[in-house]
Amino acid sequence: MVFVLALRTALERLTELSPALQALRHPGISASLVAIYRDYARPWTVETLAREAGMSRSVFSETFRALVRDTPAHHLTVRRLQQARALLSDGSVALSDIPARVGYHSNVGFHLAFRREFDTTPGAYRQALRPARSPRPRTKGNGLSRVRAGARAPSAVSLGRRSGHLQEGR
Repeated sequence: MVFVLALRTALERLTELSPALQALRHPGISASLVAIYRDYARPWTVETLAREAGMSRSVFSETFRALVRDTPAHHLTVRRLQQARALLSDGSVALSDIPARVGYHSNVGFHLAFRREFDTTPGAYRQALRPARSPRPRTKGNGLSRVRAGARAPSAVSLGRRSGHLQEGR
């Protein structure tokens, strides 16, 4: 029994410190958060989220903002973009398919939202995750490369911005 009381006290203190935990204690806001996280690709509006919470639009918006410290629309956008980032990292979904998978009807809208949130484009984000490719060694004659004794290997390989060619750093 003492353990249960100690646990309850600890959880109450945590909810005082964490707005997310406090929001989950509110039945309506909790229902809307679960809906956002479970079904982020659905075409949610503040009105439909308020219905999910069993609240009027204005009371829902005000309560959500007070407890979550974010607007419902921005919170949904962040959730969608987090999922998009995970899909980009995974690499198994074509870049052109990601916007629809996370609830965007427009590739342009997705691109702009992603850039605003992460300060990079979806394509650049995915490209940055790919391992750097080392340049192919130049060969003569039989196709085998020759390495000079004592030759130093380049310390880094980077993609030149203007030329688009691989450049060796020293």
